[in-house]
Amino acid sequence: MAHVYSSLYSLPVTGLRFFTVFGPRGRPDMAPHKFIDRISNGEVVDQYGDGSTSRDYTYIDDIVEGVVRAIDRPYPCQVFNLGKGGGTSLKEFIEIVEGATGKRAKVNVMEEQPGDVRYTCADVRKARHYLGFEAKVGFKEGIERTVEWYEKEKEKEKVKEQEQEQEVKVEEKNNKINKNNINYNPHSCATISGATGQALVAEIKKLRESKQPRKKYSEEERLDEERGGDEGRERVFAEEERLDDELRDGLRPSSWKD
Repeated sequence: MAHVYSSLYSLPVTGLRFFTVFGPRGRPDMAPHKFIDRISNGEVVDQYGDGSTSRDYTYIDDIVEGVVRAIDRPYPCQVFNLGKGGGTSLKEFIEIVEGATGKRAKVNVMEEQPGDVRYTCADVRKARHYLGFEAKVGFKEGIERTVEWYEKEKEKEKVKEQEQEQEVKVEEKNNKINKNNINYNPHSCATISGATGQALVAEIKKLRESKQPRKKYSEEERLDEERGGDEGRERVFAEEERLDDELRDGLRPSSWKD
């Protein structure tokens, strides 16, 4: 389909076939990251068969270089292999990881998986000719770089966990101090510590208990209080009637300011 579109619409199309990419931030379910993690932590790694199966492991920096070259060199319709151009056996792979981590691997030898491809190796002659592509990072160097990144990430996680534990301890300590030494007044939302706070809370409680209930006013009494008693109420009513008369006669109330 890509070839048809390229032919009909003169559309440059390039397909890239990656061979077992690995490196920092790689997929945790793939062998390089999984083996580094398990061997570093003293866990068992599974070896299927006698360890002679091999893969063309390609470091991420070389893959990125190949992608950039393909973008910069458009062709009508081409497919290129991007790989190291040489395989690494499973047994050699484990030994290289052991050397990079400084740990001995606990290997669990298992039967070969049915249908598993024994060897993969990229033919990069076409990519070399058209793109000038050539992998520069060997498998051993790539594993060493990946282990270095892995250890830094583990150290960051460790520091983060320690900081979180410290935060929890500080919070627990503060909560304990607040519970034992601080009296809380929910009405004023204030916290006062020590004997002063205890005395103040006791005084407030005493005042609340001795406080007389608020007098209940009728609507008429409330108006009297707001308007200054009976005389004030009469003045307000008179003013309201005057305003109503002026508005009813179509006049602009004299009390309104310009």
